[in-house]
Amino acid sequence: MSQTVVITGASGFIGSALLDMLTRSGYRAIGLSRKTDANKSGLVYMADYASYDPPEDAILVHLAERRDVKAAEAEQAIHAQETVGLCKALIEKNWKHIIYASSAEVYGYSVRTERRTDEKIAPKSAYAKTKQTCEKDVLNSGGTVLRLGNVYGRGMSKLNVISDIIKQIPGDGPLLINDTNPMRDFIWIEDVIIAYIAAINLCKTGIFNIGSGRGTSIGDLITQTLKQAGEENRPVKVKKKTTSRSCIVLDISETKRQLGWTPSVSLSEGLNRLLQDRHE
Repeated sequence: MSQTVVITGASGFIGSALLDMLTRSGYRAIGLSRKTDANKSGLVYMADYASYDPPEDAILVHLAERRDVKAAEAEQAIHAQETVGLCKALIEKNWKHIIYASSAEVYGYSVRTERRTDEKIAPKSAYAKTKQTCEKDVLNSGGTVLRLGNVYGRGMSKLNVISDIIKQIPGDGPLLINDTNPMRDFIWIEDVIIAYIAAINLCKTGIFNIGSGRGTSIGDLITQTLKQAGEENRPVKVKKKTTSRSCIVLDISETKRQLGWTPSVSLSEGLNRLLQDRHE
């Protein structure tokens, strides 16, 4: 009998990709969504995930959280109450195992070295603090925490920095960007999904970084994208240039060792795929 996997937030960027690959790989995958038209897409509509009654021996992949950092900061108490409350309610149900989608945001932006899962963290933003609280609850239940880098690929949010760059290509005038200094760890969506499937198969208790292990500044990201698009001579206009570098790069050595996972799609290849999509 195939393993049953329940996904909250299955209509989202990561959730829909995971549901698709699990289904094609022979798992019994159940996608839950709060979108009212979820049933039209083969998903299960749930106004409240906390009311879901899971099937026996199912693994939960919990992805359903708002990812708007600014909104979390604006309504800190409400965001924390809703997010942590839902996580606790789901943990209390009868699951075989729980896999929680956390974020590299919990590390903060001030350290330029690769971040390790065994280091002490002190999140500053309301969004990251809430993530840390949920991480602790999931780990206490024996679950798995995946700290995701900057996930990009087909179907990503339009608020993604790569989306912002690519939507301006092709173009004649300056490419507009908020800031070129921040450095991030970009990871292709399919590599992320393969990591999730490894976590599902192994059900290990612990925290695992899911990233490329390489840092790329937004400035370098723009340079590389424009070059691949044949617009390397195009000027770049920065809206608000900072002097200090905001940085998050992940150490993925333990993830490779414990999950048997290695990302395979380079940033160059991923950008090329997205640029090619524009011509299809």
